[in-house]
Amino acid sequence: MNRREFMAVGAGGLAGLAFRQDDADFVVHEWGVATIVHGASGIGAARSEGATFAGGVEKPEELPKFVHTFRGMFDQTIENWRNMPVRKPIVYFYAKKKMTVNVLVSIPRGRPHAWWPQAAEIAPRPVLPGRGRGFGDLGELPKIEEMKPENGLLRWPALVIDPLSVAKRPDADGWWPLGRKTASSPVVQGENSDKFLFYDALTFVDPGLDIEWTRDGKAKLSARADIPLAIAVRVKDGACTFAQKKLAKGESADLAPAAGTPDLVAPLVGAGLYKDEAVALAEIWKEEFFQAPGARVLAIVSRAAYDALLPIEIAPKPDKLERVLIAHVECLDPDVAARVGGWIAKLGAESLDERDAAAAELRKLGALAEMPIRAAAEKATDADLKGRLLDLLKR
Repeated sequence: MNRREFMAVGAGGLAGLAFRQDDADFVVHEWGVATIVHGASGIGAARSEGATFAGGVEKPEELPKFVHTFRGMFDQTIENWRNMPVRKPIVYFYAKKKMTVNVLVSIPRGRPHAWWPQAAEIAPRPVLPGRGRGFGDLGELPKIEEMKPENGLLRWPALVIDPLSVAKRPDADGWWPLGRKTASSPVVQGENSDKFLFYDALTFVDPGLDIEWTRDGKAKLSARADIPLAIAVRVKDGACTFAQKKLAKGESADLAPAAGTPDLVAPLVGAGLYKDEAVALAEIWKEEFFQAPGARVLAIVSRAAYDALLPIEIAPKPDKLERVLIAHVECLDPDVAARVGGWIAKLGAESLDERDAAAAELRKLGALAEMPIRAAAEKATDADLKGRLLDLLKR
């Protein structure tokens, strides 16, 4: 299907019904959360499911069994690709009558990870042993490790949006039912329906912020792009503290978190979401954002940055299309960071037990320890110490 054919979409259907906040025939809203491990290579990941960080390591994502995954379709070896998972947004549709739409999501610097409903086209489509050539003639079959995760896409050429649908909604646990608590029109595929279109991707995310947490618990932020809102959050001994500020490109700020939990709903509504969508996002992410121990920065990124990261085309064109992305930058807590130097120094100890104990502490930090370990490896003059540091980076 060429681009002109993709954009040539008809609408049809049932009699309309009362619409919600907007007096428009067709409205689309999308939100996502991009998680970046501060200082780690392979910059980060946008997701919707709200996995929880524990020492720099996330719990496995919670996806219902009816969700389609790249890994399940092609082979787990595809996970050897080196970008971090961008488990990403959910898209809500609001229609006054039943209609058929085309949706194309592009992933210029990555590839799909999971999606619902089933897409008609997925790219890149790898060639794996026993799986055939996939879409089109790929010529000489490439080895899996030679395939780059880039120029990805998901295409739904005939997605049915039906505000009066009574199709079955499959059972789902975890975060998924929270995302359903909106007034959105059902998305229908076959005998099943749901309140949103879902997709995850693997891609690279730059939050447009330089961040430094100081030992006294302040967050020093420098904006490389316009940031509609940045929130520094630290959870220690079960208590949440925060400070927030809007930042213009080139602006810096020192934020000193104070006791309390920030209100995410109001700024998300201000950015374009409906209140029930904003409440769903806040509820899904409250544990990781405001209850999990550690230090992090949350930033609403610009619409232009979101559109560049994950371009979306919808035909017929919505009367309104809102997209809101939160960059969630997980950082090394200042108290833990103060101990990292000591553990790195002990990697050079004569005692094997001391070295092993220090390495174990650093491994517990996962990707959060990558930046100080890499910096120490660059400065190390002792060959044995440098080797141990580089081994940790290869874990």
